[in-house]
Amino acid sequence: MGRKKRVTSVLLTVCVILSVIVMAQPSAAVLTTVDGPDQVQQSETVELTSTVEIREDERIPIDRFALTFAPEDGDEGDQVTVYFAPNGTVLDVEGDSDGIDVESMQDSLEIDPVSTEGFATDSGTDERTGETYEFGYGEHVDGAPSFEYAISFDASAFDEGVYTTQLGIDTGDRTLFTSEEKSFEVTAAEEQPEEPEEPEEPEEPEEPEEPCPPEEPEEPEEPEEPEEPEEPEEPEEPEEPEEPEQPDDREQIISIIDQLIELLEQLRELLAGDELVSLIDQLLELLEQLRDALAGDGEMPEMPDDPEEPEMPEDPEMPEDPEDRDELASFIERLIELLEDLRDFLSSDAFISLIDQAIEVLEQILDALEQNS
Repeated sequence: MGRKKRVTSVLLTVCVILSVIVMAQPSAAVLTTVDGPDQVQQSETVELTSTVEIREDERIPIDRFALTFAPEDGDEGDQVTVYFAPNGTVLDVEGDSDGIDVESMQDSLEIDPVSTEGFATDSGTDERTGETYEFGYGEHVDGAPSFEYAISFDASAFDEGVYTTQLGIDTGDRTLFTSEEKSFEVTAAEEQPEEPEEPEEPEEPEEPEEPCPPEEPEEPEEPEEPEEPEEPEEPEEPEEPEEPEQPDDREQIISIIDQLIELLEQLRELLAGDELVSLIDQLLELLEQLRDALAGDGEMPEMPDDPEEPEMPEDPEMPEDPEDRDELASFIERLIELLEDLRDFLSSDAFISLIDQAIEVLEQILDALEQNS
């Protein structure tokens, strides 16, 4: 009787141990699958569907997914592995196979995430080691995480034959939870029968050409009348400066001119030389006339056909204080910007020439300031 009790106790212990081992298997925590066609031609596209389902109470440190391809009758190292992130981005392609053109496959490979319900901001602790892992993959869900990917590539990258593919999870130091093998056969592309060419229609016989009628004798040409002398051309009147047609442009020009006048008056107060002050007064007078004409309070100023180019004084007097020189340089740079904006709105060559000359003088003043500094 005691012997039977011992045998029963041993059997119960073995059953408990086996139950613990079965419950601890990774397959109970994660299920990975690969599905696709059983046969494809080299002229077609291989389309696979891969899924990963994780039990709700499990936390897996997914570093990347590993999709492996190998010839069914190949050696152990005769395989190619595609590594991709949980968002579908291809990270790396490793391995080599005599029957697989890796470069051609990689060029045509597309991985589209159909569903990525994972743990976007979650963490967990490994019960065996006590280490904490950050789970930053997929979109956060409260239920069981699941991933699904649509994978496609050109079958022309594979030689004729039977191949197997498997999906696994790379946890950073090893690949776990590998799916069952999915086999597919690659066959030669079927040649399309050429369509028979349509018979050419017989050409119709050409009709005989009708004889040409005799040419009529040409009439004698009448003598040409002498040409009348051309009247001398009247001298062209000088074009008046064109006013902008759009009211918005006119208002913008007036605004630019007002800013120019204000800056020129401030610049005149900073300069000590009579020659430069006189030059600024001339430019101020011209801008005020132009502003009044655009505003409808006066006539456009008359521009000479060939305006004289202003001369820069040989030794202009500059402010002695460095801060005054910096302020003067700042005024001049702003003046040049406004004059360039005004030039873009004007169409009269005379005005544009005058503005170019004013800009040239201001740039010479800037150069003189830099030399004094």
